Amino acid sequence: MDASAPLNAVSSRDLAAPDCESGRLDDESFNVGHDALPVAENQGHQSCGELCVRHSKRTLQQRWRLLVPIAVGVGIYAIPRPAGIDHDGWSLVAIFIGTIVGILLQTLPAGACAIIGASMAVLTGTLKFSEAFNGFSQQAPWIIAIAIFLATGINKTKLGERIACAVVHIFGSTTLGLTYSLVISEFLLGPAIPSVAARSGAIVLPIIRSLAEVCGSKPGDGTERQLGAYLMVTCFQTAAVTCATFLTGSHPNPLSAALAEEETGKELSWLLWTKGAIVPALVDIFLIPLVIWLVYPPRMRDTTQAKTLASAKLRSMGPMKRGEWTMLAAMLITVALWLAGPSIGVSTVVAGSIGLMIVLVLEVIEWEDCLATKMAWDTMTWLSILMAMANQLKEKGVIDVVQKNISSSIDELNWHWYPSLLLLVIVYVYAHYLFASNIAHVAALYTSFLAVMISVGSPPLLASLVLSYFSNMMGAISHYGMTHGPLFFGQGYVPLSVFLGIGLLVSVVNFVVWMGVGSLWWWVLGYM
Repeated sequence: MDASAPLNAVSSRDLAAPDCESGRLDDESFNVGHDALPVAENQGHQSCGELCVRHSKRTLQQRWRLLVPIAVGVGIYAIPRPAGIDHDGWSLVAIFIGTIVGILLQTLPAGACAIIGASMAVLTGTLKFSEAFNGFSQQAPWIIAIAIFLATGINKTKLGERIACAVVHIFGSTTLGLTYSLVISEFLLGPAIPSVAARSGAIVLPIIRSLAEVCGSKPGDGTERQLGAYLMVTCFQTAAVTCATFLTGSHPNPLSAALAEEETGKELSWLLWTKGAIVPALVDIFLIPLVIWLVYPPRMRDTTQAKTLASAKLRSMGPMKRGEWTMLAAMLITVALWLAGPSIGVSTVVAGSIGLMIVLVLEVIEWEDCLATKMAWDTMTWLSILMAMANQLKEKGVIDVVQKNISSSIDELNWHWYPSLLLLVIVYVYAHYLFASNIAHVAALYTSFLAVMISVGSPPLLASLVLSYFSNMMGAISHYGMTHGPLFFGQGYVPLSVFLGIGLLVSVVNFVVWMGVGSLWWWVLGYM
């Protein structure tokens, strides 16, 4: 890649079926943007017939995958229900798990899977319509949708790219300095961009790829360890910590907060969440690059070229434009309201709405931009429905039965609540090897694990926060556990065994930092 090339964001690459009847094989028919980061190099042109066969196989596989969640749901329903769970409760368990399996297998888009699950719950008489869809009246789905709309403005104005390049320009003379500049850039975007795929994958990753290549580190030619491999695996890991730091840092967080409030009656506000996370998070993102440096160091230590590239990009962008200033002001106002909200009576969703109002009225973004942001509407749909289902599982006593069974096993150990809490967190985190989605994991296990933690004596607020924080960091133990994982791993810089090994190592670092330094900080805050 030439040093003067733009640092492009990752474009969407939803592969459409080829137009085989006309024999036309062009970019429009495949909807593939040339500016996207390649996961694999183009292996050459293929005939229309070959592509049609491949598409037919994919279609057949998708149809078979449609049967899996149905089979899982029917199979669970056929099992004799446990004592303490009535017919409707067990029916909802079957529908809920079937929905989660559909989301995990990506049988259909997550929103479509959730709609089907809710519709089945209503059709079978398991839930009333008002019960199946009442999640849309909750704040959490709207918080995440508004945050995604605001992120659209950050991408549209190139403000995020400017911030990242500015930080690299200041700190990027050495490899460690460059690494920390990228980590800090992603961290600063954390409160404003709730999608780690959009924040880390679409803004930071293209910069990493460009910087690595301009420094002579490319995948597939033996130069991966020069710089690119270290940057890829380090920034992948620290992005998960950023997700944990802010309520608006990742999609699962509003769901975790909503489930925690239902279980404990305590609202996890933006300020409360961030205040509890900020100290262990800063320690963690400082240590992770150093730990990875010890076990997987880069061969290049001087990255003056990267600083030069960032400087050139800033010059080409010119001075900040009106849209960038307006977007920056709107985000500062929004974050200030998130911080001050609890004391002045402004909720998180209202604060976000004020920021969105500013950028809409001042035409930084248009309503058409919001309508075109499919991620926001899809996320709001499945988040609302999963929240509603999870709430009904609690209402029907299912969570209580699960909690009692797990709690009785923990009670037999006769431990103090803190080691019991730690054991439950460890089980919760490493169970994520079975999940390809943080949100599916949270929806399936968060409430039951939180209930058990509280039942063994853990302070409810502390248990809620600890489980919420680790609901983000657990995604980095594998290359498929979070949405940005396939993007980083797919660049081809890091072998799978190394990617997984470092994920396991950093998970141990996370435990030490958050349950060590974090516990001291939470004691100071009065959470313990």
